[in-house]
Amino acid sequence: MIAVISLFTLALLTILIVAIARTTAFGPIPEKMKLESVNDLQNLVSHLEESIPAAYAEQVRKRVEAEHKLRKHEWEWRFYELKRFFVLCGILKEAPMFSMRVDDVWHEMIMFTREYERFSEAYVGRLLHHAPNVSGASNPDERGFFDWVYSVLFPVHPETRKLYGGFYRHPVSPSRIAEFQQLPADVLKARYFSNHIAAQEVIDDVILKMKRQAKEIAHISKAEIKARMKHESDSHERLLAFLYLSSYEYHNYRTYKKSSTSCSSCFSCSSDGGGSSCSSCGGGGD
Repeated sequence: MIAVISLFTLALLTILIVAIARTTAFGPIPEKMKLESVNDLQNLVSHLEESIPAAYAEQVRKRVEAEHKLRKHEWEWRFYELKRFFVLCGILKEAPMFSMRVDDVWHEMIMFTREYERFSEAYVGRLLHHAPNVSGASNPDERGFFDWVYSVLFPVHPETRKLYGGFYRHPVSPSRIAEFQQLPADVLKARYFSNHIAAQEVIDDVILKMKRQAKEIAHISKAEIKARMKHESDSHERLLAFLYLSSYEYHNYRTYKKSSTSCSSCFSCSSDGGGSSCSSCGGGGD
C-alpha cells in the first residue's frame, strides 16, 4: 500500500514538474522580428536595429546574464521584447514599461551612459527617458491601451505573455475607445502619438487600424462576441473581444471574462515572476 502511494505521489510530482517546465520555458526567438501588417513598420524596425551596435548589445547581454539567472533562450526573448518596446517608444508620446524582466535589460543599457545616449540620438533624435510601470495595476487604463497598440503592431507570443504577465488583463477605458471611434486621425495623432519623423507612416496606419477596430465593435452583439472569444487562434478576434468587453463591460471586465473564457491565449493570466499563474478557471494574480 505504501509503495502504491509513493508511486502515485511520484507520478503527480512528475506531472507537476513537466507542467511547470512547459509554462516557464522559452523557445528560440523568430529569425526575423514578427510584425503585423502595418505600413512602413519593417523600415522602422530596421532603423531601430541599426541604431544598436552589436558590441553594445553584447556588453548588455553579459551584464544581464551576470546579474540574473536566466533560462535557455530567455536573454534573447528579453532583448527581443525590449526592441519591440523601443518601437512603441518611437510611435507613442508615452510608453510605460510593464515588464520587470524586460525593464532589467533597459536598466543595463542605461548603465552604459555614452552608448545609450548615442543609441537614443540615432534612433529618435533625443534621449529615451526611462518610464517604468511594471506592476500595471497602478494605471490599468494605460496598460489596456498599451496592450491594444502592441497587438496592432506585433503578434503576442507565449513568451511575450510570460514576460509581460499576460495580455488583455486590464481593459481599455471606454472613453478612449470612443475617441478612436469619433475623433479625426490628426487629433488622435496629436494627443497620443509621437512626432518621430521615421515613424509617421507607421503612426498613420496604426491610427487607421485602431479606428477601424473601435468602430467594428459597435456592430457586434454580445452573443457574437462570446462566439468570437472561442477563436483563440485568430489574433484579430481576440483583440476585438478585448475591445468589446473594455467598451461594454468595463466595470465588470474581470468578472465577465472569467465567466466567458478559460485561461487561454485570448486572455492570458500567466505571472511575471512574482504572481501566481492561473488555473483553468481563467483567474490569475495581478
